[in-house]
Amino acid sequence: KITADTAGGVYVAWEVNGGLSGTRIFLSKSVNSGDKFDRAIDIKSYCSGSGDISRDVNLITGGDGHTYIAWAEEWPALNNISEVRLFTEKEYLCRSVSNTVISKEGVYSPMIQLSSDKNVNIVWAQGENGKPKDIYYKKKNPVNLSNTPLSDSSDPLIGFDGSLTVNVAWVEQTADSGKREIKVARSTDGG
Repeated sequence: KITADTAGGVYVAWEVNGGLSGTRIFLSKSVNSGDKFDRAIDIKSYCSGSGDISRDVNLITGGDGHTYIAWAEEWPALNNISEVRLFTEKEYLCRSVSNTVISKEGVYSPMIQLSSDKNVNIVWAQGENGKPKDIYYKKKNPVNLSNTPLSDSSDPLIGFDGSLTVNVAWVEQTADSGKREIKVARSTDGG
């Protein structure tokens, strides 16, 4: 994944299969519009154990020279339960976002955005392996946006319209007809 800010910063994050040590996530940045990049850092050394699998990396910049990375962290030893993890470069801190270890569910396709007040907003698909998934949104506490137990929801996107309107779109495959439809949820109070 790649992103840039208005000051000429270019940020790149990628996954590397580390074999038995699991998947690693690296971050490198350039302060001169991509002419030269800093040495890549392994962000998982701040927040993950050996053997974990990382996937679906998403990256944004805060416009303040800091980056935010979200991804799905999966544990093969726990029957592939996964959770959304968030790394903030400003504090070199990593935390869990989805709390799916308790529900024993998996997460897929986390997307991250900053609102105009610089708050992190995340959406993702979540569900038990092989069963329909729902779309979750989190600014403070996770909220199930799709809440359709018989339909399979996937591929969430998030964006902002003005300073307070949060828009989330996703693909939903209905159980009765099997048709795929685009669904949208909107919050006009900042989430």
